[in-house]
Amino acid sequence: ITAINEDNSGNLWVGTLNGLYRLDAKLIRGLEQEAQGGGEWERFTVADGLPGDEVRAITVDKAGDVWIGTERGIGVFDGVDFRQYTQRDGLSSNSVHALATDSAGNIWAGAGVFIGEIDPFGRFVGLSKFDGINWSRIPGVSAIMATIFEDSRGDIWIGTFRDGVRVLHGDVIQKFTTVDGLASNAVSAIIEDASGQIWIGTANGISILSEFGFINLFNTDDGLIDNRVQAIWRSSTGEIWVGTSSGVSVTNIGIEYTIPDVQKWITVTVSDGLASNDIGTIFESSDGSLWFGSNDGAVLTRYVRERVPPRTRITNGPRGIVGERSVTFEYEGGDASTPKDELVYSYRIDLDDWSPFTKRTIVRFSNLTDKMEHEFVVRARDKYGNLDRVGDRARFYVDAAAPYVKITDPTDNQVIGGIYDIIGTAMDETDFKEYKIEAGPYFTHHSSQPVEDGILASWDTKDLDDGKYTIRLSAKDAQNGEYDTEHTSSYQVPVIVDNTEPKVEIIIPKAGDAYVGKIEIAATLEDTHLYSYTLKYAQTLGTAEAQKQIHFDHFSGGELKYTWDSSNVYGKTTLVLEAQDKAGNIGVAEVTLDLKNDTARPITRIIQPQAGQIISGEIDVIGTADDSTLSEFTLEYAAETHPNDYTLIKRSNFPIKNDILSAWNTVDIPDGDYILRLTAEDDNRYTNETAISIKIDNTPPIAEIDLPGDGTTLSSGNRTVISGTARDANFERYILEYSQRPVEQWRLISDSDEPVDGNILGSWNTSGFDGEYLLRLTVWDKAGLESNDVIAVILDDIFPEAQIVAPKEGEILSDVVEIIGTAEDDNFEHYELAFQREGDGDDWHEIPLPQISQTMPKKNSLLAVWDTSAGVQSLTSFRDNPLNGDYVILLTAFDKTGHKRSVVRTVIVDNKAPEAFISQPANYQQVPQQVRIIGTAADENFAEYVIEYGVGESPQRWNSASETSFLQEVRDNLLAVWNTPSSAGQYTIRLRVRDKAQHQSETRITVNVKAPILRSTGGEAMDNDAKAKLIIPPNSLSEAPVVTINPAPDIDVLPAPSGFAHTGIAYDFEPRAVRFKHIKPATIIIHYPESIDLWANDTLALLLWNEKDKTFQLIGGTMDKAKGSVAAPVTQLGRYALMRMKTALNSGTDASLSDLACQPRVFSPKRGECARISFRLGQASDVTVKIYNMAGRLKRTLQKERFMSQAWQTLVWEGRDEDQRIVPSGAYIVVVNVADKRMQKSVFVWND
Repeated sequence: ITAINEDNSGNLWVGTLNGLYRLDAKLIRGLEQEAQGGGEWERFTVADGLPGDEVRAITVDKAGDVWIGTERGIGVFDGVDFRQYTQRDGLSSNSVHALATDSAGNIWAGAGVFIGEIDPFGRFVGLSKFDGINWSRIPGVSAIMATIFEDSRGDIWIGTFRDGVRVLHGDVIQKFTTVDGLASNAVSAIIEDASGQIWIGTANGISILSEFGFINLFNTDDGLIDNRVQAIWRSSTGEIWVGTSSGVSVTNIGIEYTIPDVQKWITVTVSDGLASNDIGTIFESSDGSLWFGSNDGAVLTRYVRERVPPRTRITNGPRGIVGERSVTFEYEGGDASTPKDELVYSYRIDLDDWSPFTKRTIVRFSNLTDKMEHEFVVRARDKYGNLDRVGDRARFYVDAAAPYVKITDPTDNQVIGGIYDIIGTAMDETDFKEYKIEAGPYFTHHSSQPVEDGILASWDTKDLDDGKYTIRLSAKDAQNGEYDTEHTSSYQVPVIVDNTEPKVEIIIPKAGDAYVGKIEIAATLEDTHLYSYTLKYAQTLGTAEAQKQIHFDHFSGGELKYTWDSSNVYGKTTLVLEAQDKAGNIGVAEVTLDLKNDTARPITRIIQPQAGQIISGEIDVIGTADDSTLSEFTLEYAAETHPNDYTLIKRSNFPIKNDILSAWNTVDIPDGDYILRLTAEDDNRYTNETAISIKIDNTPPIAEIDLPGDGTTLSSGNRTVISGTARDANFERYILEYSQRPVEQWRLISDSDEPVDGNILGSWNTSGFDGEYLLRLTVWDKAGLESNDVIAVILDDIFPEAQIVAPKEGEILSDVVEIIGTAEDDNFEHYELAFQREGDGDDWHEIPLPQISQTMPKKNSLLAVWDTSAGVQSLTSFRDNPLNGDYVILLTAFDKTGHKRSVVRTVIVDNKAPEAFISQPANYQQVPQQVRIIGTAADENFAEYVIEYGVGESPQRWNSASETSFLQEVRDNLLAVWNTPSSAGQYTIRLRVRDKAQHQSETRITVNVKAPILRSTGGEAMDNDAKAKLIIPPNSLSEAPVVTINPAPDIDVLPAPSGFAHTGIAYDFEPRAVRFKHIKPATIIIHYPESIDLWANDTLALLLWNEKDKTFQLIGGTMDKAKGSVAAPVTQLGRYALMRMKTALNSGTDASLSDLACQPRVFSPKRGECARISFRLGQASDVTVKIYNMAGRLKRTLQKERFMSQAWQTLVWEGRDEDQRIVPSGAYIVVVNVADKRMQKSVFVWND
C-alpha cells in the first residue's frame, strides 16, 4: 500500500502498485471496531481512466476531487470520471511520486525519473504547482520527491529520496541536509507538532527542527522501534505515530508544547494486532480511526480507540463574589481505563485560548479584570485521547476595587457661605454600603444611597465664624460571602467660610441732580473676599419698575470709577451699585437722578411716497421707525374727510432705518385724498409721529384706435391718418407706434402730453413697406397706470421668395432625395419643381408634387421628394433609368398678384454601387501572420474603403485591419497589409467600399492564419485538405517562421523537364526564404490520388520550381504506394510539384550515397513520434536500411535492396522492432547500404 486519504464525503481511498481502491463511508461506519479493516472495496485501474495502475500519492482538493499520482501522470476523479494531467500539460515528468493540496487550494506535484544521479538541470525531475487553471514549474528542486507538506505558516516542505529537505518560503528556497544536522538525506515523511516544530522521518531516525535549528534526534537508542522511518502521522489527539519496517512507535510528545528530557515510546507490532510490521503509510480518518498500510502486500490495518471520555471535577476554588484579583483552583479527573496520574488537563479562564495539556491539578490566575464576571473551565483527557468536552466550570465575580469618592464642589480653598450644597460622587458599581460627610465637630451627614455627580449634603454655615474649615467624604462597600472583603475610601477639601456682606458707597453723582449724556461715577467697595460689582439703573414706567444693567466686572476692592453714557435714558432714574464677594454675600448702594436726554425718543420719518404724490396699486412705503429700545411702530391711513378714522397698514417691533416700512395695496381703496401716518414707541414708552397727505388713483386711462380698422389691407407708399381716443382724469402722456409682425421692434409714429378724444392721433408714412404690421396706442396717467390698444394691418409691395437649401450646389445624390427650400409670399399662391440633364436646353421634366403641398408656402422645409432611380419617361423616349450624371433642378414660386421668382441648382446623380473585389489571398487560403491583401475598391464618386476581419466563417464581431479607412481608390493593386492576431485559426476578411452617394459594396473571403513553428521543438504544417505536409525537426531553423501550404495555381502552364510529366499536383510552401540545416533537413510529404495512372516503370518525384531560371529542379522522393504518398527531405521552401517520372532517372555516374540525416534525434514511440531517415542517391540504386541497438543486435530492417530513384529519399521508423513492438528506451544505430557504400547515424528512443 503506497497511499491512503479520505475525500469530503468520508470515503477512504487506498493506493497500491496494482490500482486504486475506494471504501464507501457508510461501510466504514458500519465496520466493527476491530484491528483489521473490511467491507466492500471498489477498484479503479487504467481501464477506468487512471493514467497508470502504479498509484504513488493521493490528495484531495478543496472542491472534493481526488488527485492520484501514478507512474504515467496524474488522474483526477470528480465523483464520476477521471481527467488526466501529464508532461504535455506542464508536469516535469509523468512519473509522479508526491502530491499535496495547500491552504490556498493549489495542487503541488513532485515528479521525476530515477536516472542514477540527482538531475541539476531539472530535465527529468521537478516540482510543479497547479493554480486551478495552469501548471507552473517551480525552479530549484532537482531531486526526486518522496513527500510534500504545508506547515501552519504556509511554507511548503519537500522531502526527497536522497537529497534532504527543501523549504519553499514565498520565492525563497532553503535546503537542509546531514551537513545541517539532518539524521539522513533519505527523507520519507514530514509533519508539524502542536508547538510548530517540524518532525522529519529519515532512513536514520527522526529529526526535529524548530526556529532554533535541529534540537532533537530520535532513533533506536531513544526507544524508536527501528531507525528506518517510512511514515509519520500526528493524530487528532496529539500523539505522534511512526511507521517503520519493524512496526509502529507511538509517543505523546506532540501533545505537549515543550519536549521533556525523558520520553517514553510505546511499540506496536504484529503481536499487538498489526497485520504487518512493515508499515509504509499511516492515515487518520474523520471518525478517528487510524489506518496502517503495509509495504509487504496490500494489507491494511484499522485501529479504533476506546471512546469513553474521563470525568472532570473542580475540588477547590472560589464562587460568587471575590474581593481580590487573584484566584486559585484545584481539580481532578476520573477514568475507568486511565490511572489518575496518567490523565492530562487543559483549562482556560473566560474566552482565552485553552492551555496546553498538563498533569498539574492546581492553577492560579492573577491580575483578573475587576468589576467583571469570570468563568474557569477545566477538561480532562485520557491516554487514548478521549476528551471530556463538557468538563467542569466555576463562575465568579471579581469586586476588588474600593468605592469611588470625590468632592467636585467646593474646590480646594474655595470661599463659601450661607447654606452650601456639597456636590460630588460616592458610589460603588456593585455593593455600595454608605458614605459620610464631615466638617470637624460642626457638621456631619450620613447616607446609604450612592450619589453620582450630585448633592452629597447641604451645609448651613450662617452661624459659623468666618475662617478656614475642612470637609471630609468617606465611603465603604459591603462584604458578600466568604471570598469578599470590605473596601473603604475617603476624600477631603479645605474651604473658607465667609458670611459678611461687602460695604458699598456711591460718592458721585449726587441725588436729585439733572444730567445729560455721559455721567462720571465714583464709589468705594470694601470686603476681604470681594469678587465683582454690577452697575444698574431703574425707572418706574406706569405701574411697573424696570431695571437694566449698565456694567459688570470683577473687582478686588477699593475706589471704583466708571463713565456711564446715559443718552438713551430719559426721566427720573435710580442708579444702583451692587458688590458681591466670593461667598455670594451682596452689598448695595443707590442714588436717584433726573436725566434730560431728549434723543432717547424714537425717530419717525416717511420718505416715499412724498407729500401730495398720486399713487395706485401696491406700493412700498419707505421710511424710518428707529430706536435702540424700540418696542413697536404702526403705519396707518385715513381719508381727509374722516381724519380721525385710521385703518392699520402694519404693526411691528423691528426697527426700520431708511428702508421699506410696509407694502401697501391700494387697489380696493376708493380714489381720493388721504392721510398716511407713522407712529413709534420705545421700551421707555417714549413715542413720536409723522403724517403726510397723498392722492389715490386706481382707474386706468382710456386708449382706443378707431381708424384704420383691425385687419385692414393698406397700399404701400401712402401716408395713413390714424384717429382715436387717449384721455384720463390724471392724464400724463400717450404714444402711437408700429411694428412688422412678428414683433421685433416698435417704431414711433407720434408722442404727445395732450389728451385726445375721438380725433387725430398721428399720421403714418408706409412708403416701401410690405407685409403684416401692428399699430399700438399706449396711454399713461400720473398714478403710473397704463392702457394699450393694438390693431393689425397688411401692406404688400414685394415679389415672392424662392430658394433651394438642399441639395447643395454640386452635391452628389442617389435614390430618393428630399428637396428642401423656401417658396413663400405674404400673398402666396403656389410653387413648381422640374429637372433636366445639364445642357438639354428647354427639355424640363416635372417633379411631381402633392396638390395640397403645392399651394402651401414653404420656409426652409420639404418642397418635394425626387426619386432619381425612376428615370425619365416621355412620349418619345425612355432613358436614364435610373438617373446618372449632372442634372439641374428648377424651383419657381408664384404670388396672388402674378409675380413669380425662379432659382436653379446643379447636382450630380449617382445610382451605381462601387466595385469591391479581393483577388489575393484566395478564398480559404493559408496565410502568414502578415498578409498583403490585393484587389479593387473603386467608383466614379469614390469616398473610402475599409478592410476588417473577424473570427470564423460567420464572425459575430468585426475588427479593423488598419487604424483608419483608406481614402484613395485602388484597382487590381495592394489594398492593405494585415497584421493578423496572435491566435492562429480561421478568419474572414471583409472589404467594404463606400462612394460619396453613400452606396456601399462588400466582398468577403475566408483564410486560415497559421501559428509559428517553434525553433526549439520543430513541428508540422499541412494544407487545408491534409494532402501536403511539412515536418520540421527541432533546432533546424534560425527563427520561428509561420509556414503556409496552399495549392499552386495553373501549375500545368510551367514547362516540365524532359522525362517528366505534370500530375497537376503542386503546392506553394511559404515563406520561400526559409532555409534548413543540411544536417537537419525538413521533410515534405505529398499525397496523390488513386486516379493517377502509373505505368510499369513509372514513379513519382518531387521537383522544386526555380523562379530565376524558370525551370524545375529534381528533388526526388520516396513513394509509399500503400499510403499513396511521396516524401522527400528538403532544405528550403518554395513551389513543389509532384510529377510522373517516366523511367527511373539515372543521370549520375556512380551509386554515391550522401547527406544521411535522422530527425528528430530523440523521439518517443509511446507518444506516436517517429524518426525520419533521409539521404541522397547519386543515381538510381538498390538501397538497404537497417536498425541496430547499441549491443549490435538487429532490431528492424526497414527495406532490403529496394530500387530507389536518383536524388533525395526519405524513410520513416516508428521506433518498433520486426514484431511491431515498441523498442526499449536507449540509443540505436541507423545503417544505410548502397552497393559498397555505407553510412550510419544514431537516434535515441525515450519512452516517457
